Formats: sequence, C-alpha cells, structure tokens
Amino acid sequence: MVKIGGSILRDGSSYLRVAKVLPELAIHEPSVVVVSAMKGVTSVLLHLVEDPDNLGLFKGFIDRTFASLERVSAGERGYKRIENLQREGFNTLALLRKRRNPILADRLLSLGERASAVVMEEALKTVGIDAACLTGGEAGIVTDYNYGSAKPLFEKTLPMVRNRLTKLLSAGVTPVV
Repeated sequence: MVKIGGSILRDGSSYLRVAKVLPELAIHEPSVVVVSAMKGVTSVLLHLVEDPDNLGLFKGFIDRTFASLERVSAGERGYKRIENLQREGFNTLALLRKRRNPILADRLLSLGERASAVVMEEALKTVGIDAACLTGGEAGIVTDYNYGSAKPLFEKTLPMVRNRLTKLLSAGVTPVV
C-alpha cells in the first residue's frame, strides 16, 4: 500500500509525479494507492461546513480540481465524476444552510478525498497504469454511526476490503482509495 498525503498533492503536476514514480514504489508487489485531499482542501471544506453560504470558496475547490484533471490529461469519465461531485457538493451545501448536522458535514468533507482519488486515477491512466478509484465504502470500509468521528468496524471491514481489492489487484488494476 502506498499512502499519498495532501502535502504532496498540490496540483495536477504533483499527481503526475506520483503516478510516474509509483512503479518504483511498488517494485515487489502490486499496490493500493490511498490518497488524501489536495493540500488545503480539507481546511476549505471545514470552513464551508461552518459557512455553507460561501459558494465562491466551494467553486475555488472545484476549479482547482478541474485544473488538475486538465493537467493530467484526464478522460471524459474523470470530468463527469468531478461534475457529479460538484453537484453533490452544491446540494449538500444547500442542505447545510437549512440544517447543520454531522452526516451532511461528513458528506461534504469526504469530497476532498473522493475528488483526489479521481484525479489520481486519471494521472495513473495517463502514465499507462490501469487504475480504478473507489470510495472507502466501495473499497469495503464499514464504520460505526458516530458521524463526525466514525471508527472502522474491523471485523466487517477487513474481509470486505481484502476481497474487493484483491479482485482488482489480481486483474492488474491499481485501486485508488
């Protein structure tokens, strides 16, 4: 497994740099790539939880993500996925303006990592690595219902993650979570 933190992921160029060195990092075995949100994005999203009216701030995050997709020469699918995340974000912000709750806050905060996974998948494809991005849930991670500070339920999570990621790795696909 290779974990890429947000301090490294600043823009599309940094995603490409990571994608190019990934084969060296995974020399002995296929890797699962785990990404954080781009540098500064989590702070932006935390601010939006407190001030859901600041649509300009949200637009800045989305514009930065689209610019990163452009830099990595993303395919149409990558752009569509970010457009879907953009819609989800605007809808979540509208709901947060009506009523703040930890479920909506978690949904909004997850956009940073989910967008980052899309950009990383596209960067890996650009350098010739077959990749598939997954949300934590799609990868098999199951948590308790403590929104805002959920903990993984390891007994359920481990077999599901092992099963789902092993299938991708066996098919020569690099999972991006």
